[in-house]
Amino acid sequence: MSSSLKQEVFSVLGAQVTAYLPSATPDSQTPLLPATIICPGGSYQKYGVLEGRPVAMALSRAGFCVFVLSYGIGPNATHALPLRQLSRTVSSIRKQFRRFRVDPNRIFVMGFSAGGHLAANLGTLWNHPLLSGDGGQNRPDALCLCYPVVSLLHRPHQGTNQALLSGADEELASLLSAERQVTSLTPPTFLWHGLDDRTVSPEHSVLFAEALERFGVPHCLKLFPHAEHGCGLADSNRAAAEWFPEWLSFLNRTFETEATLPSF
Repeated sequence: MSSSLKQEVFSVLGAQVTAYLPSATPDSQTPLLPATIICPGGSYQKYGVLEGRPVAMALSRAGFCVFVLSYGIGPNATHALPLRQLSRTVSSIRKQFRRFRVDPNRIFVMGFSAGGHLAANLGTLWNHPLLSGDGGQNRPDALCLCYPVVSLLHRPHQGTNQALLSGADEELASLLSAERQVTSLTPPTFLWHGLDDRTVSPEHSVLFAEALERFGVPHCLKLFPHAEHGCGLADSNRAAAEWFPEWLSFLNRTFETEATLPSF
């Protein structure tokens, strides 16, 4: 870990959150930083190793406070527990923005694969009665969805469906199919997907982008050839690796942030 960072671990509704924060002691002149909550992928059965700490380090170098959420997986993925954990994480960070030194108006959620499904669900269901306990403090200011699972109905990813659905529950499957839940209140969204993804069809990202377009939600969809599923920062694919600076540019345009490309 960089000497300029400190790591803090805390729990939210039984989920572990690992925070990567600036180590310098803040004072009254210290600016508030944008924050990103990362949800790694793994079919709600494990956590992708390329989608947690490596991405957190890149975001930290770009000027973010970063929080990696180890949400409920396996038996703990049922009854929408991961969604409630993510929702509470956003609201908790926002309520404690002074302690974390984050800008409460620039709290972003980034999800990969199944973590992208989780992020998209929060972006579309943040004001659903299921999450009413978070009092509206749980809305992300923007989403970054990386080769996400979006739909449990259209070309579903079997691992995700098996983890989240007990039997043929079409009502729950529809609720958790984020392309069906988009409204004008869905946060601005950046999406990217590999056209050759054989694990999660790029149609998932296209469906979500089309729904965002219908409701006039600011968004950006990038489709890259030959990008592998689960590649994280995509360091080995020069074209796909552009997703990271494209995401920063999207934020800069949308929120007038001052995120800069990290030096590796």
